[in-house]
Amino acid sequence: MKKVNMLILLAVLLFSACKKNGNDTVEPTNACKIVSVKEGDDPASTYTYDGNGKVSKVTNLYGFGTGSFNYETGKVNFIDAKGAENQSFNVDASGRIISDDFDIYKYNADGYLIEKIRKGSTTPEFVLSYSNGNLVKVITDGTETTDITYYDNEPYQNLLGYENALYSNLLFNQHTFSSLTATFTGKSSKNLVKDISKQITRGGTIQKFKETYVYKKDQDGKVISLNIKSESPAGYYNGVNTISFTYQCQ
Repeated sequence: MKKVNMLILLAVLLFSACKKNGNDTVEPTNACKIVSVKEGDDPASTYTYDGNGKVSKVTNLYGFGTGSFNYETGKVNFIDAKGAENQSFNVDASGRIISDDFDIYKYNADGYLIEKIRKGSTTPEFVLSYSNGNLVKVITDGTETTDITYYDNEPYQNLLGYENALYSNLLFNQHTFSSLTATFTGKSSKNLVKDISKQITRGGTIQKFKETYVYKKDQDGKVISLNIKSESPAGYYNGVNTISFTYQCQ
Protein backbone atom coordinates (compact mmCIF):
# COMPACT_ATOMS: atom_id res chain seq x y z
CA MET A 1 0.00 0.00 0.00
CA LYS A 2 1.10 3.56 -0.62
CA LYS A 3 2.34 5.48 2.39
CA VAL A 4 -0.11 8.10 3.63
CA ASN A 5 1.04 11.65 2.97
CA MET A 6 -0.54 15.07 2.42
CA LEU A 7 -0.62 16.32 -1.15
CA ILE A 8 1.23 19.61 -1.58
CA LEU A 9 2.43 21.59 -4.53
CA LEU A 10 5.64 19.70 -5.31
CA ALA A 11 7.06 18.13 -8.46
CA VAL A 12 9.92 15.97 -9.62
CA LEU A 13 13.40 16.77 -10.94
CA LEU A 14 15.22 13.47 -11.27
CA PHE A 15 18.60 12.57 -12.64
CA SER A 16 19.86 9.28 -14.05
CA ALA A 17 20.12 6.53 -11.47
CA CYS A 18 23.64 5.95 -12.71
CA LYS A 19 25.02 9.48 -12.28
CA LYS A 20 26.73 10.76 -9.16
CA ASN A 21 24.54 12.69 -6.73
CA GLY A 22 26.84 15.43 -5.49
CA ASN A 23 28.91 13.36 -3.08
CA ASP A 24 31.70 10.84 -3.67
CA THR A 25 29.64 7.67 -3.61
CA VAL A 26 29.68 5.20 -6.49
CA GLU A 27 26.57 3.96 -8.29
CA PRO A 28 26.17 1.13 -10.85
CA THR A 29 28.46 1.83 -13.79
CA ASN A 30 26.15 0.90 -16.65
CA ALA A 31 23.83 3.68 -17.83
CA CYS A 32 20.57 2.56 -16.25
CA LYS A 33 17.44 4.46 -15.31
CA ILE A 34 14.48 3.29 -13.26
CA VAL A 35 11.47 3.20 -15.60
CA SER A 36 8.92 1.52 -13.33
CA VAL A 37 8.25 1.35 -9.59
CA LYS A 38 5.63 -0.88 -8.00
CA GLU A 39 4.55 -0.81 -4.35
CA GLY A 40 2.85 -3.96 -3.13
CA ASP A 41 -0.42 -4.56 -4.96
CA ASP A 42 -0.70 -0.99 -6.24
CA PRO A 43 -0.44 -0.30 -9.98
CA ALA A 44 3.08 0.47 -11.14
CA SER A 45 4.22 4.05 -11.77
CA THR A 46 6.27 4.59 -14.95
CA TYR A 47 8.84 7.24 -15.87
CA THR A 48 10.13 8.70 -19.14
CA TYR A 49 13.30 10.82 -19.18
CA ASP A 50 14.45 13.67 -21.42
CA GLY A 51 17.91 14.07 -22.94
CA ASN A 52 19.22 15.67 -19.76
CA GLY A 53 18.23 12.73 -17.58
CA LYS A 54 15.26 14.54 -16.06
CA VAL A 55 11.85 12.94 -15.78
CA SER A 56 9.72 14.27 -18.62
CA LYS A 57 6.57 12.17 -18.34
CA VAL A 58 4.98 9.94 -15.70
CA THR A 59 2.01 7.65 -15.49
CA ASN A 60 0.12 6.71 -12.35
CA LEU A 61 2.49 8.65 -10.11
CA TYR A 62 1.12 8.82 -6.57
CA GLY A 63 0.24 12.38 -5.65
CA PHE A 64 0.53 13.55 -9.23
CA GLY A 65 -1.20 11.08 -11.53
CA THR A 66 -0.31 11.07 -15.23
CA GLY A 67 1.35 14.06 -16.85
CA SER A 68 4.58 15.81 -17.76
CA PHE A 69 7.16 18.10 -16.17
CA ASN A 70 8.10 21.58 -17.32
CA TYR A 71 11.43 22.98 -16.10
CA GLU A 72 11.91 26.73 -15.89
CA THR A 73 14.69 28.77 -14.34
CA GLY A 74 14.08 28.56 -10.60
CA LYS A 75 10.85 26.61 -10.92
CA VAL A 76 9.47 23.17 -11.76
CA ASN A 77 5.88 22.64 -12.88
CA PHE A 78 3.79 19.51 -13.21
CA ILE A 79 1.25 19.53 -16.06
CA ASP A 80 -1.45 16.91 -15.68
CA ALA A 81 -2.97 14.83 -18.45
CA LYS A 82 -5.67 17.48 -18.98
CA GLY A 83 -3.03 20.14 -19.67
CA ALA A 84 -3.52 21.98 -16.37
CA GLU A 85 -0.52 23.24 -14.39
CA ASN A 86 -1.56 22.07 -10.97
CA GLN A 87 1.67 21.57 -9.02
CA SER A 88 4.87 23.58 -8.80
CA PHE A 89 7.72 24.62 -6.50
CA ASN A 90 10.79 26.82 -6.46
CA VAL A 91 14.37 25.55 -6.79
CA ASP A 92 17.81 27.12 -6.59
CA ALA A 93 20.58 26.93 -9.22
CA SER A 94 21.54 23.46 -7.95
CA GLY A 95 18.00 22.11 -8.40
CA ARG A 96 17.26 21.99 -4.67
CA ILE A 97 13.82 22.90 -3.42
CA ILE A 98 13.94 26.22 -1.58
CA SER A 99 10.24 26.89 -1.06
CA ASP A 100 6.73 25.72 -1.81
CA ASP A 101 3.31 26.93 -0.71
CA PHE A 102 3.93 25.73 2.84
CA ASP A 103 7.62 25.61 3.73
CA ILE A 104 11.07 27.15 3.33
CA TYR A 105 14.13 24.88 3.03
CA LYS A 106 17.65 25.80 4.17
CA TYR A 107 21.00 24.15 3.32
CA ASN A 108 24.52 24.32 4.73
CA ALA A 109 27.74 25.09 2.84
CA ASP A 110 28.24 21.38 2.08
CA GLY A 111 24.89 21.18 0.29
CA TYR A 112 22.95 19.28 2.94
CA LEU A 113 19.43 20.23 4.01
CA ILE A 114 19.59 21.44 7.62
CA GLU A 115 16.19 23.05 8.28
CA LYS A 116 12.61 23.05 7.08
CA ILE A 117 10.55 25.99 8.34
CA ARG A 118 6.84 26.58 7.98
CA LYS A 119 6.07 29.83 6.20
CA GLY A 120 5.14 32.52 8.70
CA SER A 121 7.25 30.92 11.42
CA THR A 122 10.79 31.70 12.58
CA THR A 123 11.25 28.38 14.38
CA PRO A 124 12.32 25.34 12.31
CA GLU A 125 9.84 22.50 12.17
CA PHE A 126 12.69 20.09 11.32
CA VAL A 127 16.40 20.37 12.22
CA LEU A 128 18.70 17.85 10.51
CA SER A 129 22.16 16.67 11.63
CA TYR A 130 24.81 14.73 9.68
CA SER A 131 27.80 12.53 10.48
CA ASN A 132 30.32 10.99 8.06
CA GLY A 133 28.24 12.05 5.07
CA ASN A 134 24.95 10.60 6.32
CA LEU A 135 21.82 12.14 7.81
CA VAL A 136 21.77 10.64 11.32
CA LYS A 137 19.34 12.73 13.39
CA VAL A 138 16.20 14.80 12.83
CA ILE A 139 14.56 16.85 15.57
CA THR A 140 10.90 17.70 14.94
CA ASP A 141 9.27 20.72 16.59
CA GLY A 142 12.11 20.81 19.10
CA THR A 143 10.81 17.77 20.99
CA GLU A 144 10.73 14.60 18.87
CA THR A 145 14.01 12.92 17.87
CA THR A 146 14.47 10.46 15.02
CA ASP A 147 17.72 8.52 14.60
CA ILE A 148 18.90 6.96 11.34
CA THR A 149 21.57 4.29 10.82
CA TYR A 150 23.15 3.06 7.57
CA TYR A 151 24.75 0.01 6.00
CA ASP A 152 28.51 0.69 6.10
CA ASN A 153 29.26 -1.16 2.88
CA GLU A 154 26.19 -0.16 0.87
CA PRO A 155 26.84 3.05 -1.09
CA TYR A 156 24.02 5.33 -2.19
CA GLN A 157 21.88 4.36 -5.17
CA ASN A 158 19.23 6.61 -6.66
CA LEU A 159 15.94 4.79 -6.03
CA LEU A 160 13.72 7.76 -6.90
CA GLY A 161 13.62 8.83 -3.27
CA TYR A 162 12.87 5.50 -1.64
CA GLU A 163 16.48 5.31 -0.45
CA ASN A 164 16.11 8.65 1.35
CA ALA A 165 15.23 8.63 5.06
CA LEU A 166 13.06 11.70 4.46
CA TYR A 167 10.61 9.43 2.61
CA SER A 168 9.79 7.70 5.87
CA ASN A 169 6.42 8.15 7.57
CA LEU A 170 8.47 8.83 10.70
CA LEU A 171 9.85 12.02 9.13
CA PHE A 172 8.79 14.44 6.40
CA ASN A 173 6.38 12.09 4.71
CA GLN A 174 3.90 12.42 7.55
CA HIS A 175 3.53 16.10 6.67
CA THR A 176 4.60 16.82 3.14
CA PHE A 177 6.75 14.32 1.30
CA SER A 178 6.26 11.55 -1.20
CA SER A 179 9.22 9.39 -2.17
CA LEU A 180 10.09 11.45 -5.25
CA THR A 181 9.95 14.84 -3.63
CA ALA A 182 12.65 13.68 -1.21
CA THR A 183 15.07 13.73 -4.17
CA PHE A 184 15.06 17.54 -4.18
CA THR A 185 16.41 18.01 -0.68
CA GLY A 186 20.05 18.62 -1.52
CA LYS A 187 23.04 16.35 -1.16
CA SER A 188 22.21 12.70 -0.53
CA SER A 189 23.50 10.57 2.29
CA LYS A 190 26.46 8.48 1.09
CA ASN A 191 25.09 5.12 2.25
CA LEU A 192 21.80 3.25 2.06
CA VAL A 193 19.49 3.51 5.07
CA LYS A 194 19.47 0.55 7.45
CA ASP A 195 16.91 1.58 10.06
CA ILE A 196 15.01 4.60 11.32
CA SER A 197 13.96 4.85 14.97
CA LYS A 198 11.72 7.38 16.69
CA GLN A 199 10.71 7.71 20.35
CA ILE A 200 7.75 9.84 21.45
CA THR A 201 6.49 10.50 24.97
CA ARG A 202 2.73 10.95 25.17
CA GLY A 203 0.81 11.21 28.42
CA GLY A 204 3.85 10.03 30.32
CA THR A 205 4.14 6.92 28.14
CA ILE A 206 7.12 6.30 25.86
CA GLN A 207 6.15 5.08 22.39
CA LYS A 208 8.77 3.60 20.09
CA PHE A 209 8.58 3.37 16.29
CA LYS A 210 11.03 1.71 13.93
CA GLU A 211 11.48 1.03 10.22
CA THR A 212 14.04 -1.47 8.91
CA TYR A 213 15.25 -1.37 5.29
CA VAL A 214 16.34 -4.54 3.44
CA TYR A 215 17.55 -4.34 -0.16
CA LYS A 216 17.77 -7.00 -2.86
CA LYS A 217 20.19 -6.53 -5.76
CA ASP A 218 20.68 -8.07 -9.18
CA GLN A 219 23.98 -9.50 -10.41
CA ASP A 220 25.10 -6.03 -11.51
CA GLY A 221 24.58 -4.53 -8.07
CA LYS A 222 21.42 -2.59 -8.85
CA VAL A 223 18.73 -2.60 -6.16
CA ILE A 224 15.70 -4.35 -7.62
CA SER A 225 13.53 -4.45 -4.51
CA LEU A 226 13.29 -2.84 -1.09
CA ASN A 227 11.39 -4.15 1.92
CA ILE A 228 10.54 -1.59 4.59
CA LYS A 229 9.45 -3.31 7.80
CA SER A 230 7.49 -1.09 10.19
CA GLU A 231 7.15 -1.65 13.95
CA SER A 232 4.98 0.48 16.23
CA PRO A 233 3.34 0.49 19.69
CA ALA A 234 0.65 -2.16 20.01
CA GLY A 235 1.39 -3.18 16.43
CA TYR A 236 -0.98 -0.63 14.91
CA TYR A 237 1.33 0.12 11.97
CA ASN A 238 3.26 -3.13 11.77
CA GLY A 239 3.88 -4.65 8.37
CA VAL A 240 6.21 -4.78 5.37
CA ASN A 241 6.00 -2.47 2.36
CA THR A 242 7.69 -4.00 -0.71
CA ILE A 243 8.88 -1.70 -3.49
CA SER A 244 10.09 -3.20 -6.79
CA PHE A 245 12.22 -1.36 -9.36
CA THR A 246 12.51 -2.01 -13.10
CA TYR A 247 15.44 -0.53 -15.06
CA GLN A 248 16.22 0.33 -18.64
CA CYS A 249 19.93 0.12 -19.39
CA GLN A 250 21.95 1.31 -22.36
